[in-house]
Amino acid sequence: MPENDKANELNSESASSSINDEQSTTTTEQTEVNDDKEAAVTDDSNSTGAESEQVDNFSDNQTESILDTTNSSHLTDESQNVNPEITANDNQKLVAERRATGNATDEVTSATLTNKGFDIQYNQTIPAGTKIMFAVWSEVNGQDDLIWYTADSNGHVVAKYTGSYGKYNIHTYQNINGQMIGLNGRTIDVPKPSAKVTITMVDGTTYKVTVSDIPAYITSIQLPTWTEKGGQDDIQWYSTTKNADGTFTRIFSIAEHNLESGKYNVHVYGTNAVTNSLTCLTGTSFQTDYHFSDVHVQPTLTANGIQISMPSDVSSDLTVYHAVWSDVNDQDDIRWYDATTSGSNATGLINIANHSGTGTYHIHVYQSDNGQMYFLTSTEFTVKRTNFNTPYYNQRDGRWANITFGGYRMASTACAPTSVAMLVSSLRGTEILPTTVCAYLYNNTVEFNRGNAGTTGRGVVIAAQHWGMTATVLHSSSQLSAALKEGHHVLAAIQQDKFSPWGFGTSHEIVLKGYSDGNTYVYDPYNAANNGWYPIEWLWREQSTQSGDINGLGNSFVKVTDI
Repeated sequence: MPENDKANELNSESASSSINDEQSTTTTEQTEVNDDKEAAVTDDSNSTGAESEQVDNFSDNQTESILDTTNSSHLTDESQNVNPEITANDNQKLVAERRATGNATDEVTSATLTNKGFDIQYNQTIPAGTKIMFAVWSEVNGQDDLIWYTADSNGHVVAKYTGSYGKYNIHTYQNINGQMIGLNGRTIDVPKPSAKVTITMVDGTTYKVTVSDIPAYITSIQLPTWTEKGGQDDIQWYSTTKNADGTFTRIFSIAEHNLESGKYNVHVYGTNAVTNSLTCLTGTSFQTDYHFSDVHVQPTLTANGIQISMPSDVSSDLTVYHAVWSDVNDQDDIRWYDATTSGSNATGLINIANHSGTGTYHIHVYQSDNGQMYFLTSTEFTVKRTNFNTPYYNQRDGRWANITFGGYRMASTACAPTSVAMLVSSLRGTEILPTTVCAYLYNNTVEFNRGNAGTTGRGVVIAAQHWGMTATVLHSSSQLSAALKEGHHVLAAIQQDKFSPWGFGTSHEIVLKGYSDGNTYVYDPYNAANNGWYPIEWLWREQSTQSGDINGLGNSFVKVTDI
């Protein structure tokens, strides 16, 4: 019998044996396979995990061969011999089994498309000693792609796609000791690949692509995206995320396409389980009217330099620069600085030693795109003083050496107040004497000559803040070097070296200012002969570890600025 007539044969009313109504609501003929034909039954065990089986009564070309209706009397006898009678109790058990396995359906065999192949389920009871088998093939080129599958004990198997779209045939058989009984024939359609794509703007620089209505056999989606300008020189292949509703989405930034405006092309490719290939599903385009000035950028002057806030997609894809100059003498002191980007922020340092004058300073922020600079935004800030001439004060100066606070002479214990007086006088441009700092600390805090001789680390910070300064504790030698490169003052408590020769348990406060080839200038308030240039790394290693200097701070080096 020709293969494409099998489904009709399975439903032939001339067959004398049918499945009991309790076993199935669909009456299909149980037909014995012709005894005089042999074929090897191929089991796709890789996709199903079921064991391979040989059936001796199929033709050599692996097509189904069912008994001619003229032999129906023989079929009736055989089917009665091999099919046990299904009773009402058996039917109740069948219903319970179907509910337990989630297969409560009137279909004899159900089939759905998945990303791995056809999910096939035989929904009737399986008599003991029998196996359920499925013959699956596409309508394309006859039965050249026919594959036999043996179901597991629950009647389930996953059959692979064979590379074609359109109609597939699924015939269900019962294998009883090598005899094949036809139970059911059905078809399922595999549609050609397609998809729907929508694009929405998330913000000024990012867009969201949503791909929906995708065939079940598409396992993943990629989005080649490029601008019309310059051909495909900026093409990016974006992966996507699959969502619970079956859609695939991706948010991308035009910063990944050189922030170009105009037409953007988005094509949709899917990994195709039918053809085992990357298949184009659809494509679309959209227009942008973007300008660099559309990026929201907010530069702010902080104690650590310039903090530039911008969208994270922009800061992560392009290099940020800022130009700084003062109002004095126009742009004769203009300097360009690189900004270090992290997340949605770019941090730029300003070396105030590079600039002159007080008053208004200007910052212009740019981004570099393929060597071309694009203006983003600008701002202004006020510098109180940029010509930081640091006066030198000595705690043993005859004008105040013998003045006492808490019973201690300034000559012995006022190194920290004297150091604070030096840098505050420099930053404010007004003379603040060591005696003024001592009086403030002694009369308003408990951080100077209270219980113990000298000034605590907290006292140094409090004094700087009292005169309007910003105090920032430094936690590494690299931070120390950066602060000095920027032209800031640093108050440093050190111990057991030439600046503090009085042995363990004592420390000494000094002022650091300036940077030259890894060195900085030291102002020693106790011994002017020690003033001079010293290696920054050596000074960092000599920092005080005394509890009074580090409690509440962590380290004993403090950057002080007027910002």
